[in-house]
This record gives sequence, structure tokens and C-alpha cells, in this order.
Amino acid sequence: MPSLALPKELSGYRPQDVGLVTHAAIAILAPALPGLDPVTLPERVLDITGALVNGDNHNRRRVLMLTAAGHVCTYLRRFAPTAPWELLGCEFDTGGGRTDVAWRHTETGVVFFDEIKTHNRSISQISDRVIAQANRQAVGGMEQFGDLFAGVRILPFGALHLVTLAHPASKRILLSPTQAEPLRQSDASTHGSSS
Repeated sequence: MPSLALPKELSGYRPQDVGLVTHAAIAILAPALPGLDPVTLPERVLDITGALVNGDNHNRRRVLMLTAAGHVCTYLRRFAPTAPWELLGCEFDTGGGRTDVAWRHTETGVVFFDEIKTHNRSISQISDRVIAQANRQAVGGMEQFGDLFAGVRILPFGALHLVTLAHPASKRILLSPTQAEPLRQSDASTHGSSS
């Protein structure tokens, strides 16, 4: 479960509602992921997102539930790492702000954070605001975990070809992650600085 209380109403009227429902559903489902059947996963995700959404406008609730469910399925099927990675926390306090999801490798102790951006619009680059947010979280991660901290994976759901690892001690790195290799680098070279 998320460590922060959810707002009383998650009805789709506020832009952040999609992210809040997405993060909460991931927090509920990620610990049980190894035991979930991939065939029934979408139905389970719809049950969870449907239970989180409320409000008086049926159409807004439905859009919010379905949008969040799509993001949750994408995350769980493509980005949630498999064992020996384990969930460290959701809405995790990095010391430099909260990050959406934190993972720890049970054998090596390596930790990374996921910052999920649930906007659906296509983008050609990750905004400076998002990079600055990830860099603050990365500094907090370095302070907590030292050399065992691998960085912050930025997952822009509107542009998954831009999945990036931010780390305060290196340049941003474009990733081509798999569930078995969540920090696998892309064939493309590093880009930008970690300003």
C-alpha cells in the first residue's frame, strides 16, 4: 500500500488523479506480482483501479479507471523487475522528495527508483522540470544508499522510447529496460548532463 494517504475523492477532476490511482494500484499489486496470472492480470488491475476511483460523474470515473488501469498493466508487464528484485516501497521518501516506486536487488543490495509520468501526450524530450525532480530524488538516493544507488528511472508513458536513468554522478542514460534487466542501457549513447 502507498505510504501516503490518498485523497478522499479520486474522481478524475484533478490532473494528478490518474497518477495517484496508478501509483496506488501499483503499490497494491507489485508485491503480489510473482503470483499473479498474466491472463487474469488486466481483470485484477481493473478491480483495483475501480475500487480506488470514486466521485459523482460516471464518465469521469470510467475514464480515470481505464486510463490508470492501462498504465498499471504497462508498468507491471514491462517495467516491474523480476526476482531477485523486490519492492522497497511506493511513494518512497528519497530524502529529496517522494518517488513513485523503489526497488532493491536482494542479492547485491543495489537500489533504484522509478518516477512514472502518466501523461499520454507524445513528447520528443523529457522536460527540464522532470529531470530536476529526478535529480533531487537521485541525490536523496545517494545519501541513503551510497554506492548501492543506481539512479532514478524516468518512465514517460507518453514516450516510452525516452526511458532514462538519472544519477547525480553521471550523465543521463537512455535505457531499453526489460523486467529481467531493468537498468539495461539503450544502444544509443548517453545524452544530456545530470544538471
